[in-house]
Amino acid sequence: MLISKADFDTSTGASETYTSTASPCLSDNQTTLKDDGTWAGGYVGAEDCYVSRTPNSVTIIGAKGDAAAGQWVMSGSNRIKFTVSGNNASYGQLSNVGGKVQLTFKDTSQNFISTSVLVKQ
Repeated sequence: MLISKADFDTSTGASETYTSTASPCLSDNQTTLKDDGTWAGGYVGAEDCYVSRTPNSVTIIGAKGDAAAGQWVMSGSNRIKFTVSGNNASYGQLSNVGGKVQLTFKDTSQNFISTSVLVKQ
């Protein structure tokens, strides 16, 4: 269950942080890592999760019906690779922050760092 998400644009220095305290629907984003090396995730909320709205833009973290699945594998003690349908791969670093799992993705080709804090269930 997602409890916070922070995005940082390395080219502009712009950053945004969203929390389930301010936007409870954020926790409706759920991902399950299974022992067989597969994962499944999706947004289980009844309505889209709008975390910010301005007259010219909307930020949604979780749209009704969003779902994905694939494989995952650990490398070392804290590096994880997520593969979606055998194609696109994302690599993240896992850490324990205050008893919660923190997952950080860095994509230097796209100029962003995305950090998610999750609750282990």
